[in-house]
This record gives sequence, C-alpha cells and structure tokens, in this order.
Amino acid sequence: MGNDFVKVELSQFMVAAIMQKFALYDEDGDLITDADEYGPIVVEGRLVTDERN
Repeated sequence: MGNDFVKVELSQFMVAAIMQKFALYDEDGDLITDADEYGPIVVEGRLVTDERN
C-alpha cells in the first residue's frame, strides 16, 4: 500500500505535551535521545502540504 506516513505540523505546545508524557530520562536527569529506547507515538493533526512542489 505504500508509505503510511504523512507530514503533520505540531505546535510547540503539543511538542512540550508529548515530551512531558513520553520522554525518558536517565539517572542523571538527561533526556534519552537514543531511538532504540522509544516506540512509535500516534499523533493526530492536519495534513501539511509540501509547498516546495
């Protein structure tokens, strides 16, 4: 069926809310940025068209 991913635009408020709920921190309180530590997160939003095309 092809690519199931779409580009969505998130406000900074939504990014902060997602980080607050899903971000993982190590024992020193630093944000874990290793992709292997995270599973997918479903985000709802409006489709953003690529204005360059």
